[in-house]
Amino acid sequence: MTVITILILGVFACNNSTDKKTVDSETVIDSLVQVDSFPIEKNEVNNKELDDEQVAYIDPTGTYELDNKSEEKNGEVYGYSGYIQVKKITNDKIVMTFEVNKGAPSYNSGSFVDTLTYKNNIALYTVPDDIDSTCKITFHFDKKGVTVVEETADYNSGCGFGHAVVANGFYKRTSSKTPILTEPLTGEKLEK
Repeated sequence: MTVITILILGVFACNNSTDKKTVDSETVIDSLVQVDSFPIEKNEVNNKELDDEQVAYIDPTGTYELDNKSEEKNGEVYGYSGYIQVKKITNDKIVMTFEVNKGAPSYNSGSFVDTLTYKNNIALYTVPDDIDSTCKITFHFDKKGVTVVEETADYNSGCGFGHAVVANGFYKRTSSKTPILTEPLTGEKLEK
């Protein structure tokens, strides 16, 4: 009898432990996070709640490397690698070069160079609809680096990247100096 009472009280306590808030006549449960719950224009972060939120500004300028373990065997590198270069244009606009590579045996990769809106330490990248209308890559910057989250309907060919290349991961800041931007695939300097 005691065990049953404890279980019932435990279930009751768990059911009542989430905080609920009403936002624009909708009930939101704090413990749930829905990444795509706000409207986004192409390459812009324009959520009213993000606009209203007070967030300490983090200068995203710098170079970042994917914090991932890779292994070298017989001259081949296995495991994901990647890097990001960011140059601030204004407090709300950045230029970003991005590259991610799956490693051996395929070395499939994905990359882009683009100007992105930067708001509340978040940048958003999308591709033209004729390439992948479902692609959305969100960059969440903090003092130590940037967390990258890719969303797409098909991770085998999403965002115009190579077969099964996914951008997700934590890219550790390796430098906060303004980088000399380079084309990810060729290494060619983009600035004179």
